Amino acid sequence: MRVFLGITGGSGAPYAARLLSALAAAGCDVGVCASSAGIQVLATELYGEATLPRDEVLARFTEGAEGAATVYDPTDYGSPYASGSARVGGYVICPS
Repeated sequence: MRVFLGITGGSGAPYAARLLSALAAAGCDVGVCASSAGIQVLATELYGEATLPRDEVLARFTEGAEGAATVYDPTDYGSPYASGSARVGGYVICPS
């Protein structure tokens, strides 16, 4: 199943990390996209460094997903999850 995981800037990064792990363990193909605020919260709450670069935060965040996660930029309107007609099992917007 394909699932989109959108990460916003609300506090709760451990929830997003656990959700990604659970989806990967369930065999889902997960598309991940995080807002700028989401990146800052992930960096702060999970890694203790609010100024980590976006690419490093996302690499750390997805490393435990063992290839199940694909990261998309918020401005990538060509991503397979950007279309309302995309065949996706579910969309999750998770505060991070």
